[in-house]
Amino acid sequence: MSNTNHTPEELLGEGGAACEYNWELPVIPYDTALTAINQYAAQQNSSLLEALKECEDYFDDRADAEQDSNGAFPNKEMYMLLRIRNVINKTT
Repeated sequence: MSNTNHTPEELLGEGGAACEYNWELPVIPYDTALTAINQYAAQQNSSLLEALKECEDYFDDRADAEQDSNGAFPNKEMYMLLRIRNVINKTT
């Protein structure tokens, strides 16, 4: 069913949420939209990388190896440190 011949009021009924909506979308040039999206993504990646580096510092101070009768093995903090460093290396 095509809604091109119907108004929002007809589709949603009187008092529907879309009745007050402006159905006209702004036209944004492709290059402008792409630039804005890339800038936003770079900003988000920068924030995530900063947070990961803080986590790296935290776990670096706590990473150690445990030992039992079978030998040495990394503690949980070492395991997390290695995972975080792996992600940092993949993103830089």
